Amino acid sequence: MNAEDKSITRSIPKIDPSKGTRYAISDIHGCAQTFKALIKKINLSSDDQLFLLGDYINKGPDSKGVLDYIIELQKSYSVFCLRGNHEELLMRAHRRAGGDKSIRLIPILHRGRGLVDENRRILPQYLPFLESLSYYFELEDYYLVHAGFDFEAPDPFSETEKMLWVRYFEVDTSIVGEKRIIHGHVPEYLQFIQEEIDYGCPSICIDNGCVYKTRRKAGLGRLLALNLDTLEIILQENIETERSSSRSHFL
Repeated sequence: MNAEDKSITRSIPKIDPSKGTRYAISDIHGCAQTFKALIKKINLSSDDQLFLLGDYINKGPDSKGVLDYIIELQKSYSVFCLRGNHEELLMRAHRRAGGDKSIRLIPILHRGRGLVDENRRILPQYLPFLESLSYYFELEDYYLVHAGFDFEAPDPFSETEKMLWVRYFEVDTSIVGEKRIIHGHVPEYLQFIQEEIDYGCPSICIDNGCVYKTRRKAGLGRLLALNLDTLEIILQENIETERSSSRSHFL
């Protein structure tokens, strides 16, 4: 973990289940209008907890709008945010800003209108948020992470690179017990997400590839929120009007 990162994880307060609901959303990828519509659909209240599992930026048309909305939500609601691989790449480029590598990296990975200055450094209003992002959360009944864990490592909960980048992993129930792992990172067809829920799989991917709106007939192209208390899926179709740079491979 880089010295600038605040922590791998943080403690999450329990909520009264009779008053509040817990939701998880992953891989918004610059789809600000779709994200706002989903938050409106779940009718988020001050008694709820919202967990965002990373990859807020890139690919979609409005990364700045997504970060602005998350930061605004955190002022009034209990919103807990994880780091995704795209936030990590942006932070690495920021640390190297001024060097030739950073100049090449950001235009490729980030449609950063409004997030970086002319020197390719992250604007100060976004830096505290990005630096504060944890790598995983442990709840009483779940582990939440962007990509997954390396259960072959001596300590899976210290392998931060895997938490951001792993594409496939086998859950070791001797380590996590009955807690299920909720993650994103690799877009999954809606049918398969529902099957992971229904069949009691030890991990559930909640990335339905929102940014890939042209693949909706194939089962992608939606942003979803998972109710962690009932395992109900709340769906929001991609409503972005500006073209996304989603022709790149799934990352």
